[in-house]
Amino acid sequence: MLRWAEKRKPWRGLMADGNPADLVDVNKLLDHDYQEQRDRLLSPDEIRELRDIFAHLEYDYDALPAGQKCSGIRPVNPRVQCAMWICL
Repeated sequence: MLRWAEKRKPWRGLMADGNPADLVDVNKLLDHDYQEQRDRLLSPDEIRELRDIFAHLEYDYDALPAGQKCSGIRPVNPRVQCAMWICL
C-alpha cells in the first residue's frame, strides 16, 4: 500500500520523508522457522464447518430482539463471505 502511494499524487507528497515500512526489519518480526509458503488445504469437513459458522452467526443475529442487535455479535459481511469462498 505504501509503495503504491509513493508512486501516485497526492500521496507522494505526504510521504516526502520516506516510506515508514522501510524502517521495519522483517527478520525481527518473524520466527526463525517461518515458512513463506504453505501446502495445507482445508479439508471438506473444515469447509463445511466454516459454512455452518457463517450460517449460525446469521441465525443468532436474526433471532436477537430488536433492542439487542446493537450489542449482539454481527454475522460476517456477505461480501467478505464471498471473498473467502472465492479464495478457498
